[in-house]
This record gives sequence, structure tokens and C-alpha cells, in this order.
Amino acid sequence: MSRKGRIGRVISNEAQVIRVAEEIGFDVIVFKPSVKTPLHQAYAPINTSHAMVGVHGAALTHSLFLRLGSVFVQMVPLGLEWVADVSFAFAKSAKVMRVEYMEYKINAKASSLVENDENELLIKDPVNYRGNNWSSDVMDIYLKEQNVKLDLVRFLFSIQA
Repeated sequence: MSRKGRIGRVISNEAQVIRVAEEIGFDVIVFKPSVKTPLHQAYAPINTSHAMVGVHGAALTHSLFLRLGSVFVQMVPLGLEWVADVSFAFAKSAKVMRVEYMEYKINAKASSLVENDENELLIKDPVNYRGNNWSSDVMDIYLKEQNVKLDLVRFLFSIQA
């Protein structure tokens, strides 16, 4: 699942991720859904895949098209752990569909937010930065301003574990 060209949660090293996946034997299909993508166009490439990887967001709902025994990896950006748990419940739906669900949490070094200031509370302790206030300003920071750069060694080890 690609968010390339969209605001926030883009995999900034997507080309490198694709290259490494191909080098280890995957045939990679990059799916870039939009709000106007017809479901039948989404169904075919996802249902024929053995794995789906994407950054947390509504487009990951396309995981419902994965076939039995597929692997679904949700990348969870910094500060969005609680949103990933409650908003879409991908882990629960994957279990019901008998799809193997994996979660890869983006650390501070892999978040574009670190470019602001690594010592800021929003990087070191997103829960305390946010507090009980999920305002549009806070939402914009974590959902719209943040991109991710996968540490490919960490990613590969975490999905093989």
C-alpha cells in the first residue's frame, strides 16, 4: 500500500523497500488507492497477494481482501499506537479472517518528526505530549506531518521473528 504523493505517513524510502523486497524474492505490486478507486480494482491485486504491507491509515481496510493465510503488516508511526489499536482494529479482523497480522512500530529515528527536534516531548513521549487532547493540531503533527523511513534491517528481522 503506497501513500506516495499524499500528505503524511508516506514511506520516504519506498523505492529502497521495493528493491530489497524484490531482491529477497517477492514480486512487488505497489497499490496506490485513492478515494475514487473502485473496489473491484482493489480486490484483484490484493486478493492474489501473499502479503500486504502499509502505513497505518484507512486504506489498510483493503486488507479485508486478503486471502486466507496471507500476511498483513501494519506500520504504526510514532505517536499513533493507540489510534492503531482502537480505530480500525486490524489485528482483530485479521484473526477472524485467518490472516497473519504483524505490527511494525516506527521508532523516533525512523520518523520525519525527529527532524524538528529529537529532544522535544512530541518525539520522546508522544502520550504525554498529546495528553488527553487529540486536537486537530496534535492530529496534524502525527497523522499529516509525519513520514516514515524504514530501517530495512530492523524491519526484516522483526517480520521474520
